[in-house]
Amino acid sequence: MSLAAPQTAVLSEAELKRRIDEVERRLTAFRRELESLSETSPQTAADSLAEIEQEIIDLSGQLNQSGAQLDGNALLADVQEIQALCERLNLDEAAQSAATLTFEDLEHTAGAWRESLSPVLEDPQPDTCFTALVQTTAYELEAESHDPNRNARHTVFSEIRAELRQAFLIAIDEDPPTTETRKGWVRDLIDRADLVLTSVDGLPSDRAAMQLQIVAEDLRWHLDHLETRWNSLRRRLKRKLFQLSAEQQERRLQARLYRTFGRPFVRAMDRLILFLILAVVALIVVVAVYDLSPTTLFWIDVFDGTACLIFLTEFFVKLALVNRKWMWFCRHFLIDFIPSIPIGLVVLLPGAAAGQIGVFGRVIRIARVLRVARFLRGFALMARGFDRLARQYGHVLNQNVILYPTRQELDNSRSRLPAHRARLVRLREQVHLVWKDLLTLMPDEERSTAMEHRLTMFEETLIERRKQTTITALGPRAPAREIAAEVLIEHLSTMTPQGAEVGLGPELLTQMARAVRILARIPFRWLPIISSLVPRITSDMSDAEVVAAASRQTARIARRFHNAYFWFADLYGTVTPSQFVDRVGGMLVKSTSKPAYRMLIFGGLYGLTLLILKILPTLELEPVSNFLEKYVGPTVLILGSVCLFILAIGWWLQRVAREATEFFERSAQAQFLALTEIIRSRYLKRDAELLFCRVLGPERELLIPEDDDTPPSELVPFVLSRTHQSLVEAHLGSGNGRGWRGLDTMMLLYRDWLDGAIFNDNDTRSTSQLLGSPAVRQVLSLSARITPKDLKKLHTLDLVRQKSLFGGPYLWFNFIARSIAHSTANLLIDYSQ
Repeated sequence: MSLAAPQTAVLSEAELKRRIDEVERRLTAFRRELESLSETSPQTAADSLAEIEQEIIDLSGQLNQSGAQLDGNALLADVQEIQALCERLNLDEAAQSAATLTFEDLEHTAGAWRESLSPVLEDPQPDTCFTALVQTTAYELEAESHDPNRNARHTVFSEIRAELRQAFLIAIDEDPPTTETRKGWVRDLIDRADLVLTSVDGLPSDRAAMQLQIVAEDLRWHLDHLETRWNSLRRRLKRKLFQLSAEQQERRLQARLYRTFGRPFVRAMDRLILFLILAVVALIVVVAVYDLSPTTLFWIDVFDGTACLIFLTEFFVKLALVNRKWMWFCRHFLIDFIPSIPIGLVVLLPGAAAGQIGVFGRVIRIARVLRVARFLRGFALMARGFDRLARQYGHVLNQNVILYPTRQELDNSRSRLPAHRARLVRLREQVHLVWKDLLTLMPDEERSTAMEHRLTMFEETLIERRKQTTITALGPRAPAREIAAEVLIEHLSTMTPQGAEVGLGPELLTQMARAVRILARIPFRWLPIISSLVPRITSDMSDAEVVAAASRQTARIARRFHNAYFWFADLYGTVTPSQFVDRVGGMLVKSTSKPAYRMLIFGGLYGLTLLILKILPTLELEPVSNFLEKYVGPTVLILGSVCLFILAIGWWLQRVAREATEFFERSAQAQFLALTEIIRSRYLKRDAELLFCRVLGPERELLIPEDDDTPPSELVPFVLSRTHQSLVEAHLGSGNGRGWRGLDTMMLLYRDWLDGAIFNDNDTRSTSQLLGSPAVRQVLSLSARITPKDLKKLHTLDLVRQKSLFGGPYLWFNFIARSIAHSTANLLIDYSQ
C-alpha cells in the first residue's frame, strides 16, 4: 500500500540517524526491563511500548518523505500482525477491531480510486484506459493480499473495471492502436502476470489462487476483445494464460489438500516425498556405479517399490481431488507418473508372471533396458524434487541474479534496502516480538485493553495519513526481483542472525537450520561440495546463528567462483587474437626452452661418449656402449625431438603474432598514441590539491617551524605554481624561501609520472620509482612489520618484467595496453579502407 506521510519537516540525515539510535536504545532498555515486569505496571509498560512503536512509525514516514520509499504495506501489515496475534491469544474483540480497521481503510481507498478515474472516463484514450485497467488490477491485488474478505470490495473493483473496459473499447474504435502500442500492452500484461506468479509464493493457497484468477481474467478479456487474430501476440498471451491457469489449479489443489487432511499432515507428506526422491536418486547412482550382490539389489528394489507405491498413492489422491483432472494428468504424466512406476520390481516377477506382461515383455528385454530406464527415471525424479523445492521456497529463491549489471541496475540493487530502512524494518520486527512477550506476561483481563490501545494508535495514524492524499492505502507493489551478483554475495557475507530472522521468517529459518545441521553431520560433511559449503557449528548455536554462518560460508565460496568467472571474462574481453597467439607461443617457448637446452647438452655428451667408445674399442667398455645405445640414446632422441618440436611451434607462433603486433603498434604510434600523456596535464589543479592534502601538507606540519602561520589557502596555489615551474623550467629551486624538504622530490616524482602515455608500454614510471627507490628499500628493510611475503607481493607490481604466468598487474597491464593499441589501429585501418 502506498502510504503518504504527514507533511512535516524532513529531518536531516544526521538527525534521522540520531533518532533511530535513540529509539533502538529505548527498545533495548525496555526489553531488559521486561524481565522484571513485576516492578512495573503492565499497562504502563504497554503505554511505553506503544510510544516507541509510534516513534518508529513516524521515522518510517520521514524516510518516505525523503525518497527512501518504505514498503507501502507497512501499516496494514502491522494491523494484520496484530489481528493474527489476537486470534492466537483468543482476544476476539481486538481481532475483530483489527479486521474492521483493515476493511474500512481498504474500502475508503477503493472509493477514492474510483473517484480519481473520472477524468479518464470522461475523455477516454487508449493508453490511459489501459494504464488505468492495469492499475485497477494492481490495487485489487493489494486489497486481496491484506483482506481476503473481498466480496463487497470485489463488487466495487468489478464495476470500475467494467466501466474502464467499455471506455477502452470506445477509445480503440475511435483511435485504433498501432502494432507497437499493442506489443507494449501485451508486454505489460505478461510482466504483470510474471510479477504475480512470483509474488504469490508466500501467500496462503486460497488467496494465491484468487490473485491468479484476477490476473487471468484480464488476460482472457484482452484475448477476447483485442487480440482476436492468431498471431505472435495472441500466442504469447495464450501461453501465459495457460501458465496462470496451471498455477491456479495447483494452488486450489493445495488448499483442498489442507482442508481434507490438515496442514501438518500435508507438510509431513511433502517432506517424506522429498526425502524418498533423494533416496531413490541416490540408490540409482549407487546401482549404476558399484557392483552389488543379488541380495543387496533385491532389498534396493524392495525399497524402490515401496517408495514408488507412496509416489503413486500421492499422485492418484491428488488426481481424485483436483478439478479439471485431464489437464492436471497431462501436465504431471511425465514428471510425476512415469518416474513413479517401479521398473526395478519387474525383474522380481516370476517367470510365469513375467511372460504374461504382454507385448511389452516380449519385445523389450527388461535386463537390457533396466540401466537406461533407471537413469531416465533418476533424472525425472530430480526434476520432480527441484519442482517441489521451487514451490516450497519460491519466495526466497525466485530472484534474477545479474552477472553483468549496468550502473543503474547496480545502484538499484544496492539501494533495495538502505541502511536506515533496514534498521527500521528490524526495529518493527523487534517491536512485534516484544509485544508478544509482553502480552504473554500480562494478565488476561489487561491484554484486550492493551491491544485496543495499540489499535487506536494505528487507526489515528491511518486517518492522519489519509488526509494527506486521495489514496492512502492502495498502490502497486514493486518487489525487487533483480539483484546484482556482487550485491547478493555482499548481503550473504554480511548476514547476521537478526537479519536472518527478519528476512526468512521463523518457519523457513527453522527448516534451513535443520538442513544445515543434517549436512554438518558425519558422513555428509565429508562429501566434496558439502564440506566446503557447510560451516562448523556447535550444539549451542541458535537457528538464526546456524543459518547466518552457512550464509557467510556460502558467500565465501560464491565470491571465489565469481572472481574466477570475471577473471576469465576480463581476459576474454581484453586479449586480442594476436595477443592470445603470442601468449600461447610464449608459454610453449618458456616451458620447453630449458628442457630442450638440457636435452641438447645430454645429446652432445651422449654423442661424445659414443665417439670416444668407438675410437677406443675395448671389450670392457662394450657393455657400456650397448647400454647407452639401447636405453640412453632413444630416450634422449625422443625427448629432445619432442621438446625441439614444441619449441619450434612456440617460436613460430611468437613470430606470427609479433608481426601482427608490431604492425598494429606501429600504426597506433603513427597516430600519436604516445601523446595521450597530455591528458594528465589537464588535471594539474586537482592533483596539486590532492598531493597537498595527503602528502605535502602533513609533511610540512612536521618540518616547518611553529611561527610559520601561512594559511593552507596560499600554499595550494604555491604548490600548483611549483608544479607548473617543474614542467616549464629545468631548474627546481626552493623559490621565495617557501619550499621545504621533500617538495622538490615530490615535484620530480610527479613530473616523471606525467611523462608517459596512458595505458601504453612506457606507462611504468610510478612502479619503477616505487620498486627502485633506495629510500623505499631502506624503509622496507628496516621495518619489522614488513614480512618476506609482503615484499614478494610488492615485487609483483613490477610492470616491466613478468613475475607471474597467470596473473599479476603485469599481465593485465600488458594485455590492456596492447589491446588499446590494437583496437585503435583496427579502427584507423577500417576507416582508411
